[in-house]
Formats: sequence, C-alpha cells, structure tokens
Amino acid sequence: MGTHINTLSLQLEVQASWEPLCLAPDNFRPEGDVCCCHLGSSLVLCRGIMVGACHQEHAPESGRSILLARLPDGMRPRHALQFAAQCEELDGACGRMAADGHSATRSHLVTLVVAPDGWISGFGLRGTEGAVDLSAVRFSTSLGVALSDAVHAHVCDVSGNRMVVLQGLMAERQFGDYIACGRHDARLLLELPENCKPQQEQAFIVAGGRNGGFHLIRTKLSTHAGFGGGLEWSDCIYSRDSIHLSGLLYRSAEVGRLPLVMNDWTPMKRFVIIRDFQHLLQRKFTSCEVAWHTAFDLSGRGHVDFSEFAQGCKISGFCGNVTRLWAMLDEQGRGELILHDLTASEGVREPWP
Repeated sequence: MGTHINTLSLQLEVQASWEPLCLAPDNFRPEGDVCCCHLGSSLVLCRGIMVGACHQEHAPESGRSILLARLPDGMRPRHALQFAAQCEELDGACGRMAADGHSATRSHLVTLVVAPDGWISGFGLRGTEGAVDLSAVRFSTSLGVALSDAVHAHVCDVSGNRMVVLQGLMAERQFGDYIACGRHDARLLLELPENCKPQQEQAFIVAGGRNGGFHLIRTKLSTHAGFGGGLEWSDCIYSRDSIHLSGLLYRSAEVGRLPLVMNDWTPMKRFVIIRDFQHLLQRKFTSCEVAWHTAFDLSGRGHVDFSEFAQGCKISGFCGNVTRLWAMLDEQGRGELILHDLTASEGVREPWP
C-alpha cells in the first residue's frame, strides 16, 4: 500500500506582498507568475511553476548546476538548504498520449537547492523536461531552536495560524533492515518541543543526501506531558543516507501559545523548578554530572540539542513540562545546553527566606 502525500505543493492562503523572482536566462521558463513573499519577520514562501530540465547531478563548483531563479535580498537562507519538489513530466513530449488524445502527465521528484546567495538550482535522476513546483521552497531566515544535529525549528504566525517550519540536515545514519513481513518500518528521528506540537499526523517527502534519494517522514503526536510529539522516518529502506528536513511545514496545535523563551516566571519559580530537576537527577544518577554523561550527552559532543535533552528527560523519569524546563535552562536562547547549564546552581541553597 502506498502513502498519500499532499504536502509537496503548498496549499496555504496568505495575505502578503509577493515579489517576482529574478529568473536565470535560458535555463527554465516560467508558467505564469513566479514569485516569493516574506511573512512576518522570518518565513519565506515561493510559488509558481518553472518548466525546464534539471541536471542529473549537483555540482555548483563545476558550473554544471541548472539555475532556475534567484531570491531577492532579505529572503535568503543563512545556509544552503535542499528541498524535495514535484515535477510534472509531459509524456506527450516523448510521443505518448493519453486515451482521450491529450498529453498525459506523470510526476517525479527533483531536488531544489537554495544557496545563501539566493540562487535556486535543481537536479534529478531523470534529467528530462518538466514543470517544477517552486512552492516546495519554504524556510525561515531566523535562528530558530536546535532540535537535532543541524536541524532547527521555527515558529511563526500566518493568517491567524501558528505554523512550524523545520530546516536543516540530519547527519548520515543507518537504521538497518525493515520489518520482514512487508510492513513499513518506523523510527523516531527527533522529539519536538511542546510549542511545535503538530495539529495532526501528516506525511512529508524530504530530500536525501544522494541524487534521487528521498525519504518519507511523518509527524507524530505525543502522549507524554511536556512534549510536542516527534518526527518519524517511515520508509522501508534506509541505507546510510542523510536527511534534509527543510521544507517540512505544518500547522501547530493550540497549546496556549507557549513560546520557547518565556518571561512569565519569577526568579523563585525558576530556581525551584531547576532545583527539583537537579534533585531528581541526583537521586537517580548520584549527581548531575553523572546524569549528563549517562542520559543526555550520549555522543560526548559536550552539548545537547532539544531532542537529546528530551530523550534524557525520559531516561531520567522526569514527568514535568520539558519545553518549559529547556527554556529555563537555556535562558540565552542558544539552542543548546552544556554541562554547566545543568549544574550551575547544584548545591546552592535557596536565596530567599
């Protein structure tokens, strides 16, 4: 059984000022308006159809990448991002016609790369001419919050809806064989903060690290208090490939508009919550430092992102609000924690009578 995917093309009604993209000469031709907009203070959306043939490899250093268009200043990503995009190929161009006498169409996937200089290029295995949907390009220009590896989450309000957009690359890994009975395997990629809780479970296709490699990703709802759910890899084969989560955009559930950086606590409340958490770690692991190496920083990198912190809280048996605790420990909004953040007030007596 296949999986129905309706998230490759963006179906989002927005009130915004759309600006035309600067088109690359001689490579692709536009079908109607090809433009972009900047929503709020960070979210960039593209729309429009470009017709042409993507290269079969992405090699910008050799000049073999096919450029489609360029984003204007102020609407460019901090780092290069890759998106899975839908391409409608005209079978009529190959001499094949549908039963009704009209040109038949078929879809395949291509990868769009958006560089920090704003240029959008495309590549795909087929290298045949097709109509590429640019609505696959959606990203944030803000810093966001680190979830796992180089993946960040960005929350913004769009036409009265709270939207979450993910972007970045998950490092190469391998999950092993899928379930022998033919059912798709499913593995948790990362945890989501409470304010990034999906409104519903959805399926997305994202780009892999290799040409022609794409992955099926699902948003999953969480039953754990203080968690917003997770992202699940749901394909049947995962043989050492990286995953580009850029372009994964969904509506967030209403959770009281809980931000990642909160200012509604008093110094006393923050001290008590962190102290109670440290006491929990001391009871289970003898000290916060031992807990850090045993439950949180399992990779030994010296810092943890939100997903690693959430997993450590599960291992520790913490039943409180993980998103709030993360925000209290990461007061500077760095998007990561180090050992000192966990042990800074360990053993310090309460400063209030």
